[in-house]
Amino acid sequence: MASTAEDVTEVRAQHVMDVDKLTAYLEGQDEVKSWFKAPLVVKQFGHGQSNPTYLMRCDGGKGRAFVLRKQPPGSIISKTAHRIDREYRMMKALNKTDVPVPEMYHLCMDDGIIGKPFYIMQFCEGRIFKDASLAELPREERAACWKSLLEALAKIHNVDYKAVGLGDFARAGNGYFERQVNSLSKVSAAQEAVDPVKVPKIPQFKELGNRIIENLPEDVVSICHGDYKMDNVIFHPTESRVIAVIDWELSTLGHYGADIGNCMGPLYAPDPKTLSDEGAKGIMAIMRTVSVDEAAELGLPTRAELLKHYCSFRRPVIDFSREVQRAWYYVAFYWWKTAVILQGIAARFATGQASSPFAEVVGKATPSMGLLAAHAFDMYDKESASASSKL
Repeated sequence: MASTAEDVTEVRAQHVMDVDKLTAYLEGQDEVKSWFKAPLVVKQFGHGQSNPTYLMRCDGGKGRAFVLRKQPPGSIISKTAHRIDREYRMMKALNKTDVPVPEMYHLCMDDGIIGKPFYIMQFCEGRIFKDASLAELPREERAACWKSLLEALAKIHNVDYKAVGLGDFARAGNGYFERQVNSLSKVSAAQEAVDPVKVPKIPQFKELGNRIIENLPEDVVSICHGDYKMDNVIFHPTESRVIAVIDWELSTLGHYGADIGNCMGPLYAPDPKTLSDEGAKGIMAIMRTVSVDEAAELGLPTRAELLKHYCSFRRPVIDFSREVQRAWYYVAFYWWKTAVILQGIAARFATGQASSPFAEVVGKATPSMGLLAAHAFDMYDKESASASSKL
């Protein structure tokens, strides 16, 4: 567990900015000048692999706190990566709904202020749990936190994206998973090209992409967070409820199942004792996955219980039995996509852009993530065959 107020470090050398220039700029912005007061005290958050994120306090540390999030330094490998303007637009729209997100204050697309585009938003003081097991919490609070996580996800998927001004946010036609395969295949190729030696390949990458397309579920369209998981939400300082969903860089319009797989993936991981690949064991340790037996010992809800809870909060309520059958597909897609994300971290590390000190370790886990995706697809095929035999 990390407190959002305490999980900060001194600004890392590659992410230092011109604070005086930033101060002068913010003093002239209508959205913030009523409460902004120099000098700024600037720290960098310890979490976050992609866009450098800072905790800033006004009036020499005695005044209002806010968060600044910017693109990383250097050239951007993919045109679709690090779109902080999309993050800002999504959260600004969701400020008008019951989805818990920080209040957006200001977006700046001018590279001339601190070297890269950035936005500033409300600082939400609370807790971020980096371990999906929630082992540091009392047993009775673990289930409540997991259920709150799924409730917040249902709220996201319930939003009428057109009504909040996001009708043109992304392509909203059918074929979300197929579009993702096409897009991420191009991203992976670009990442490999950065440094074919230092950037690892993803095993069975093309085969797994084909399996995603060959088993497409009936498509629907909703807001998708794109990286929804336990450590991308902030919980209340003392209560077992989500107060803010953060890190919307990958948000889009698409199939809600992608977020389900992302959220519940840690609970679908195989028991490490059954794996022969040491790298896969390592990535599960990094991702802090929880086996079925471990979940039972910890008092966590079962996978089926969490899916049922999510379905009950959807409006209209969706078919629980259908989602249970599809869950392994969603998880397989999540792990395949995550392999591309880890590969991207490896590429940024190779170019010196990575914002986290753990980027090298995480990036090296890319091949093992691909093996986990293959495992999930094997489980999906097994579950599908079992379901068909009962018809």
